[in-house]
Amino acid sequence: MFQEERERFKFDWSHLGDIEVGRPNLGPQTSVAIYRLMQFTLRDAIIRHSSPETARRIVFDAGYTSGKAIYENLIDEPNDVLDLISQVRKLLKELNVGILSVEESDVENMNFTLTVSEDLDCW
Repeated sequence: MFQEERERFKFDWSHLGDIEVGRPNLGPQTSVAIYRLMQFTLRDAIIRHSSPETARRIVFDAGYTSGKAIYENLIDEPNDVLDLISQVRKLLKELNVGILSVEESDVENMNFTLTVSEDLDCW
């Protein structure tokens, strides 16, 4: 890890490993406090070694990459946008990430306002 430079993302779902083999007793769950500790200390270190704007871009890129990987590996091909939202809502709940709500939807113009409550960053 962290041994090669790269110009583009190389993340692959297989990098997550086999959680059942690696954590046969503890399983896939962990503490929200530990997740937050990792997230906020990593963000702090990035800002300290670069800038707040660089940290924002890095976190955005990581979020984009993880969202794309989740879509490609955990979401079935949706029939339409409402099916996609339904699948994402179910997945976020199953993974204990948060509760997705549709606040506003305009399917014809593809405009949506979505919120996630009880997410990993909620205080």
